[in-house]
Amino acid sequence: MSDGAPGASVRDRRGALLIAAGFVLPLLAALCSGAISGVLPEDVLWLSAARAGLLTLPRHLLLLWLPWGLWVAVKHRHWFGGVALALGLGALGVPPYLPEAEGGIVVVAANVQAYSDVVTDLEVALAELETDVVLTIEKRGEKIEGMKRVADNYDRDLPRTSHGMAVFCRRGVLCAAEITEEFGQLPSCGMPMALVRAQASVCIVGIHSPPPAPTCADGLVPYVDEVASHIEDGRVVGTWGPCQDEDPVLVIGDLNYVPNSRVHRTLLDRGLTDTATIHGVWAATWPAGGGWPDLPFFRLDQLLVGDPIDASGLRYERLPDADHKAVRARITLAD
Repeated sequence: MSDGAPGASVRDRRGALLIAAGFVLPLLAALCSGAISGVLPEDVLWLSAARAGLLTLPRHLLLLWLPWGLWVAVKHRHWFGGVALALGLGALGVPPYLPEAEGGIVVVAANVQAYSDVVTDLEVALAELETDVVLTIEKRGEKIEGMKRVADNYDRDLPRTSHGMAVFCRRGVLCAAEITEEFGQLPSCGMPMALVRAQASVCIVGIHSPPPAPTCADGLVPYVDEVASHIEDGRVVGTWGPCQDEDPVLVIGDLNYVPNSRVHRTLLDRGLTDTATIHGVWAATWPAGGGWPDLPFFRLDQLLVGDPIDASGLRYERLPDADHKAVRARITLAD
């Protein structure tokens, strides 16, 4: 008996160390990732892209608690395995299939990827989403059954077809819209935005921020600053295209950057709320195919709302040959 006791004690200590390491190492890696991202600039080519990856990585690192917790629970029959599984599920987030409210309007913003010849299938897929307002980001697909194209910039001298943008509204929906000039660093690192006043009450701002890679990284911040300059406490300041002073604001579309970044915080500081925070990794939208690996990692496509807008039934929809998932939600005004 005495000969076996020390060996058993060593095994117990090793098991305890393995359990502790499996919990602590992903947490330390997540903290280090976040800390390193804080010292990288958002306006330097490729360093900006690396920063986006480091900002996104912590939640994915914490998902390691799921297999580790299962191993602890099954192999060691230790109560801490259940704790790890619960924490891992928390990092995973809530799947975006929550109930949808009644009334209001359904809005979709979709980066449809200009560099594809697939047109008819895209137009059919957009029609099947059964929405009231569709913002198409990049120029592909020029008609949606049952909807009217109320604004676009297709007749302008675009630097690339990826600078195209259009607004479609369902017939019978009160809808005024325009596509702005480009903002950012011109001529190649600027992008337009869509301004839509729907049902004479809500200002929908469709965004397509200049991507921080591979061409340039200095157009993103001035573009987002331009959006933020027209918003205060989640509402429009003054007249902004068809939008009127004090209209509640919905910002939707391709931010081309991730949550917890400077540009994301800039918009939240204007009184907007990020509706997708609880959805965790389920809300990742890029890359989703369209010539890229179909493995969404980054949450580039956002839905931010000002009071009193409620966004329910948030969905992320795949579209034919598009590299981003489309963002879809039902928008209502709180009483």
